[in-house]
Amino acid sequence: MQPRSNRAVRRHLTQLAALVAATSLVASACGGGSNDAEADDGSAKGSCPTGDPFAPAPLDEEASLTVNLPARIDIFGALLLADALGEFEKENISVEILTLPSADAAPQVASGDIDVMGRGLDAGAFNALDAGLEMRFVYPNGYPSPDDKSGWWFSSEIAAQGPEALEGAVLASAVGVGSPVVLPLLDHLEDGGLTLEDVEFQVVPTPDLPWRSRTALSTAPTCPRRSGRTWTAPGSRSSRSRWSPPTGGYIFGPQLLGEDREVGQAFLRALARTERDHLQGDYLENTEVREALAEGMELDAADLAQMPAAQFDPAPDMEWGAVLEELQTAWLEVGDVLTYDEAIGYDEVVDPSFAACIHGDGA
Repeated sequence: MQPRSNRAVRRHLTQLAALVAATSLVASACGGGSNDAEADDGSAKGSCPTGDPFAPAPLDEEASLTVNLPARIDIFGALLLADALGEFEKENISVEILTLPSADAAPQVASGDIDVMGRGLDAGAFNALDAGLEMRFVYPNGYPSPDDKSGWWFSSEIAAQGPEALEGAVLASAVGVGSPVVLPLLDHLEDGGLTLEDVEFQVVPTPDLPWRSRTALSTAPTCPRRSGRTWTAPGSRSSRSRWSPPTGGYIFGPQLLGEDREVGQAFLRALARTERDHLQGDYLENTEVREALAEGMELDAADLAQMPAAQFDPAPDMEWGAVLEELQTAWLEVGDVLTYDEAIGYDEVVDPSFAACIHGDGA
């Protein structure tokens, strides 16, 4: 930052309607009283504002933040829209948005060259955190609509035989086994008495996935999320397994987690306000919102209007403990995914204190 000056859990997770959400407000720039948000060890991490936690509270000095996204896609729509509609300006923040691969961005977050990173709960993030990079997930991104085509798709022949037919199958995915897409797959495999060790993953470029699914009966690709056009399911798919939040979110580096928490709070306040005011219900029917999002995502507004709208929770919690444990357990069982042998704890991955101020738990 550059200041100018186990299964039941899975069933529950996959029914939740909300890829992430939590907002950070741990130091108020507006006057008046405040309340301490406590760390897990009981120490005060910062102060929550009193009054409306979504209301703009501009910083005394303008702050410039560099934010990296792996791609300009709908689940990061709150960031793109907040930038377009001037919500960051209301907090006296200017934002520069980069689109670097997450593996390249993570070291720059830890070094302070990048302030915020949007990233999935992928194995690479866990490996970076275990290696000691000073960064934490603080707020979730959006999550797919129930009408979204994201998920695992199986050919009719494989689906008709049941999940046990996947034993030894090659599962094509644009992201591979080291991503949250393994969670919905686990249930499906367990129904057939299988585990992740019983299948093989193959990383396939997104444009090739529909082709693979039409021609390879043993392939179950993850559908493309957003490719600048609507996407039609190939063939006659008869089985799909979906995932639900949390699957990723926004990561703060050392500056925003430390001495510049007030700036981090203001940044997340703008995100939460954007989600509350502009990204609820049938928001793509709003011309201003649709056109601003399309520009941010570098799409044609007419194409965006045909896509299922991602969903956003402006006051989410950060109760990610179960999914963090389950992801790491699955990857450790597969092997050669994580660079460590024992799951790292919640506190090493998430800082929930920012979000706590948004929905009042920090008061």
